[in-house]
Amino acid sequence: MPENNSILEKLDGLESRYEEVSTLITDPSVIADQERYVKLTKEYKDLSDIMDARKKYIACLNSISEAKDILANESDADMKEIAREELAVNEELRPTLEEEIKILLIPKDPEDAKNVQMEIRAGTGGDEACLFAGDLFQMYKRFCDSKGWQLSVTDVSEGAVGGYKEIDFAVSGVDVYGTLKYESGVHRVQRVPVTESNGRMQTSAATVAVLPEAEKFEVNINEGDIKWDTFRSSGAGGQKVLQEPRLRRDHTAQRAPERSAQPWRADQRIRFPQHRRGGLSRAGGGIHRMERGRRGITYREA
Repeated sequence: MPENNSILEKLDGLESRYEEVSTLITDPSVIADQERYVKLTKEYKDLSDIMDARKKYIACLNSISEAKDILANESDADMKEIAREELAVNEELRPTLEEEIKILLIPKDPEDAKNVQMEIRAGTGGDEACLFAGDLFQMYKRFCDSKGWQLSVTDVSEGAVGGYKEIDFAVSGVDVYGTLKYESGVHRVQRVPVTESNGRMQTSAATVAVLPEAEKFEVNINEGDIKWDTFRSSGAGGQKVLQEPRLRRDHTAQRAPERSAQPWRADQRIRFPQHRRGGLSRAGGGIHRMERGRRGITYREA
């Protein structure tokens, strides 16, 4: 039998839960409750991976124990040689299996199993940035195909010479967000673009946004809790005073008044927030300045 250790103790505790979940997912009453059934099937899959690793680990410990027993008690030289080889192989395999089990025992982010909505937007670099955004999309498309995930484009704005100014797409599959969430951020490429006639190196950038799929929820508002107020300005009229009515809707149950739908006045000025120096500024849907030394994913032409 394998020796007692802390890893086996933790795995033995999960074995009973694995057997319980495997019984629950075959229960008709659980299957009827789809929300609970989906959660249990995901838990069953995670526990199955741990149980498979447990079987390999126990087999490895048994092989080590048997090899040591043969070396201590067997007199046949050939048997001892086979036992030494078996012992060396399993002693090398043991830390690998222990590390794999430790990773499997780490609690997973519940968001990791969700599908994602992704956006790729061309940044600095003009037409070359659009081409780079197109290359990024093709890269993610091939990766999704290799993983067996489903990709569907929801919105697209094509570039003048190819590629995309902006492209939005959805990806569905197993553990999609847990795999793609680290792709979010600024991507840049350093290469001689096809749009460059003098052969000069150019740096272009694109932004990638990865968002987990939102869960469905319901909002119930009682019409009796909504209060409508109507306001009308008074005065001599003319350009100084607006005669159009203004409405305000107030949800009295929560006391959270919504933003007033006020007419726009000619003397109103729209003030935009100032961006921090050395940061990123957006205008026209792209990134126009990137901080030197800012961390991001850089692609260089080979």
